[in-house]
Amino acid sequence: MEQERISAQCSQYDSLDTVAALQAMAIYMLLRLSEDNEEITNFDAPLISTMLKVVDRGSVLGIRYSGSDTGGKITWEGWILAESLRRTVIVLFIVDLIFDMSAAHSESCDGTQFARMTLPSARNIWQASSWLEFEKAFSTQPVGLGLSNHLTYGDLLKFQRHVDTGGERLDNWLSSVDDFGTLVMAAASLSDERNMSRK
Repeated sequence: MEQERISAQCSQYDSLDTVAALQAMAIYMLLRLSEDNEEITNFDAPLISTMLKVVDRGSVLGIRYSGSDTGGKITWEGWILAESLRRTVIVLFIVDLIFDMSAAHSESCDGTQFARMTLPSARNIWQASSWLEFEKAFSTQPVGLGLSNHLTYGDLLKFQRHVDTGGERLDNWLSSVDDFGTLVMAAASLSDERNMSRK
């Protein structure tokens, strides 16, 4: 099975293979959710375990767009890879939030790490179709959304709880979200509702 192959080989993956493997695992998870036959779906634990291994591999490789490996210069390709990883992990978190599939791995999937995860980038950056378009969009990001001061999912939760408004930084992010960012906002509301009902 593909999941077993990924589990066995992911420790050797480079950044591109790691992102591709995690995206494949996300697709398998979505397909699994659409299947009603329990005999076919009895591999949730190995699937989640493999996803966690791939996520760990991604963090070991330090997939990000800090530019530290390119002399401080941000590459469009590196940024796309990092943003793709971020968005894939967010999809997996949202699926788990809705279907509570990670109960057996609660120590690794308790949302603590997700609260520190950077929110998805602005629409104009994500939809850039060339290096020049990307560079222009990235360089004109509002203050507070640059590399040194990212907003996190935790910031969004605080904003929705009225604990911390996030000020102008969060307002800027909210005004520039794409459809995926809207999904993240909906997930934050759902997460808050679930946490309130558990109290």
